[in-house]
Amino acid sequence: MSLNQFLVILRARWLIAVGIFVAVVFLISFASLIWPKQYTATASIVIDSKSDPVAAGGGMGMGGQPSTTYVNTQADIIASQRVAQRVVKTLKLDQQPEARKLWAKDANDDISVTIANLLLHKKLVVAPAHDSPTHASNVIDISV
Repeated sequence: MSLNQFLVILRARWLIAVGIFVAVVFLISFASLIWPKQYTATASIVIDSKSDPVAAGGGMGMGGQPSTTYVNTQADIIASQRVAQRVVKTLKLDQQPEARKLWAKDANDDISVTIANLLLHKKLVVAPAHDSPTHASNVIDISV
C-alpha cells in the first residue's frame, strides 16, 4: 500500500474517524463529570533517630540507620487508634456540622472515636516507602 492509497482511504472514511473521536471525547467527559472526585495527599516522613548508648542496639541497624523493625514500629504507632483520635481533636473534625449530622446515632458513642475509626479503616495508608528485604529505608509514606 502506497502513501497515496492510504490518504485516499482516510479521505473516504474521515466522517467515521471524526465520529469515533467525538464519541470517545463525549463519553470520557461525561464519565469525568459523574465520577466522584477523589484526592490523595501523601506525606513522607524520615525516621532519623539517635542510637541509645545504654541499649545494646538502640533500634539501630548497621551504619547508624534505623532497623526495619524500628521503622515498622513507628509506622504502626502512626496508624494507631490513639494517634487518629488526636488528629481528629487537633483538626476539629468532630466539630464539623456535616459529621455531626451523619453521626447522630447513639448518645453513648464518642464522635471522635467514630471519625478516627473511619480514617483508619477507609482513608489512611501508612507504609514504609521501600518495603522490601533488599532495600531497607527509613522513610514512611502517609497517604490520606
